[in-house]
Amino acid sequence: MATSGTFTGARGGGAYGPWLTLDWDRIQTDIPNNRSLIRLTLKLNASNPTYFSSSKTGVLEATSFTYSGGFSGTGAVVIKNQDVWVNHNADGTKSETFSASFNIAITFSGSYISSLSVSGTAAIDTIPRASGFTAFTLTNTVLNTGVATTINYTLARQSTSFTQDMTLKYGSKVIASWNTAGTGALTRALSATEVNAIIVAMSTVVSGNLSLYMQTKSGSTLIGSSIAILEGITLNAAIKPTASALTANIWGGGRDATIGKFVQAISKVVGKFTSTSGYGSTISANTITVKRQSDGGNSQTIFSNDGTTANPVTLSGVYIVTGEVKDSRGRTATVSVTITVEAYTPPTISLFTTNRTSANSATVSAPINTSWSALGTSNPATVQVKSVDKAGAVVILYTLSSSTLGVLNTTQSYPNQSDAGSYTYTLTVTDSFGKVATAIATVGTSFVELTIAKGLGVGIGKVHEQGALDVKGEAFLTGKVEISSGGQAINIKAGPASDHVYIALYADSQAQTVRSGYLGYPSAGETNLYMVNSMPNGNIVLIPNGSGYVKADGNLEVIGGVNAVGDVSGNKLYGALNHTAGYLNVGSFSTTDANYGVGNARVFYSPVNKTMTFWNHLGALITLKAAAFSTTSERRLKTNIVKYQTSALEKVVNTAVYEYNLKSEIEIWDEVSDGVWEDTGRRRSPEGLKKRHGLIVDEAPTEIVSEKQDGIDLYEMNSMLWKAVQELSSKVDVLTQQIIDIKAGM
Repeated sequence: MATSGTFTGARGGGAYGPWLTLDWDRIQTDIPNNRSLIRLTLKLNASNPTYFSSSKTGVLEATSFTYSGGFSGTGAVVIKNQDVWVNHNADGTKSETFSASFNIAITFSGSYISSLSVSGTAAIDTIPRASGFTAFTLTNTVLNTGVATTINYTLARQSTSFTQDMTLKYGSKVIASWNTAGTGALTRALSATEVNAIIVAMSTVVSGNLSLYMQTKSGSTLIGSSIAILEGITLNAAIKPTASALTANIWGGGRDATIGKFVQAISKVVGKFTSTSGYGSTISANTITVKRQSDGGNSQTIFSNDGTTANPVTLSGVYIVTGEVKDSRGRTATVSVTITVEAYTPPTISLFTTNRTSANSATVSAPINTSWSALGTSNPATVQVKSVDKAGAVVILYTLSSSTLGVLNTTQSYPNQSDAGSYTYTLTVTDSFGKVATAIATVGTSFVELTIAKGLGVGIGKVHEQGALDVKGEAFLTGKVEISSGGQAINIKAGPASDHVYIALYADSQAQTVRSGYLGYPSAGETNLYMVNSMPNGNIVLIPNGSGYVKADGNLEVIGGVNAVGDVSGNKLYGALNHTAGYLNVGSFSTTDANYGVGNARVFYSPVNKTMTFWNHLGALITLKAAAFSTTSERRLKTNIVKYQTSALEKVVNTAVYEYNLKSEIEIWDEVSDGVWEDTGRRRSPEGLKKRHGLIVDEAPTEIVSEKQDGIDLYEMNSMLWKAVQELSSKVDVLTQQIIDIKAGM
């Protein structure tokens, strides 16, 4: 670009003949009309003697002229001056071609020269069009509701006839528009209403950027546009949600509600509070947390501002109940109250036995030790003892009603308990919450070596009461025992108040005092039925007949390995299925398929990282095939939901993609024994293997790296790419609008 220049034409009549030059000079700039006044000076030049005296004609910029000054000798003479207006392009740029010719009509060194010409293209300095636009700030960049601020900006206007249309935006939302004919440092008051509009537009963020756009106009004609200048803003910390009026009450209409006390292991907490969102935002989450104040234990969360804990509070002490509201900006507010949970345990019986006062006494002595949580005097209990004889007759022997003492230590004496009969005694303690403790004790008949009940049976060690044979004490039998039940059950009963009952087995290979196995309930209170082989390296073998199978009607829990060999009827299972050392081994579908092998595929779930891993016998990750993979993404399963504000496009652009081979695909392994593989030391050539492409995890953005830092989370990666596309779309929209504005100006 320039404001002046010279073009030189070709010599006439050979290398020593005359020639033309054309000088151009911008002598005036008409900014409002976007044009330049160019002065053109056409000269005739000669370095060797040249002569003519008659008038000559020529053309300069399509305008004919006559030159009458003649020429003699050497040097240069101006043969024509002319001023021309040149209209610039809409953006102020301009390149203009100038030309001239001169009909010299002379003979030079024996050669006739009819005419000379000159031309060239001038790159004329750009005419400034749009006003210069710099320095956009706010007097207060920390915005608060109802508080005005001031916009400060600087314009460099190119013409006094120009005006500037200013537009303030947050994102795509127009906040304010105004027109100014000013230049230099300018201000514009931003009203409280306009500030509030910005805050409302920032419904999901606490910081962002305002954009100030400018259009320069001459009258109604668009001269040019400026791109946006950004100003960072944040929201005042006071713009946040509110939480108030929290209440914590006892759930339901039970005894705890009746006495007005939170009771350990009984009471659920009903929480309720009022929440409002921060100005312009929405509420994204309400939660109520209930936890013990001293140690944070027994924590429960209600995902609402009005709800009930899923479970009763299980620890006593002072609890803090906290209501928290989170808005769409991620800001929170809390409100708290405390409650006291009373210590409580259900009734317990530490002692209850029954014995005749002497061998043949009809009086039974019964010591009783029992306790319960009295909760002051709020939890009365009822203590009762009843007896049942062999005939089923029930007699209430003792009742203590509505005791608030919380403990009872006594010894009861029950007369008239026939020494020829057996009795079962039941002690029941019931508190006001309906919690019950029960103990059972029995007494038998008097000891008698042998009794005969004519027509009924024989009693050994006791008075006969039932059956053909009624025995008290241990029985030792040698030889085969055959029982024909006649379709009736063979009953093995535990002692009073106990589930401890089992059949014990003693093998000859073991010492006669060492149990080799058992079937039953091995301890009091046990609810699982055990079949145990205590023999060294002993198995438990279940062998169905023919096409029969072993059936588990319900869930089957296996602790240890499962070896399934061959075809398992039902849903077919081919080959080995082994659960070993924390992972599942899956064998070949086909023994002829060399890509598999024993235990080749392994599946592992990590409860720590909450991940499923699929790999081969080498520990190398393997390919999974499926019609589709779906990642759960329901809103109800998420909390702390806010819009991701960081530029995903920048992360994508700055993360390298590599080409590589996996080491496990190059290494060659062989099976040296059943399920054991070793590296052979041999390697495949990388050139013949498929090249893989991907990221390196330690160079990848942290957002897409797995929790264990050893892989890429594909759902995170796809989400990041999704946002990057959105950012690209926004950039395209801005550029498109700029092109539209430019075209409108043209």
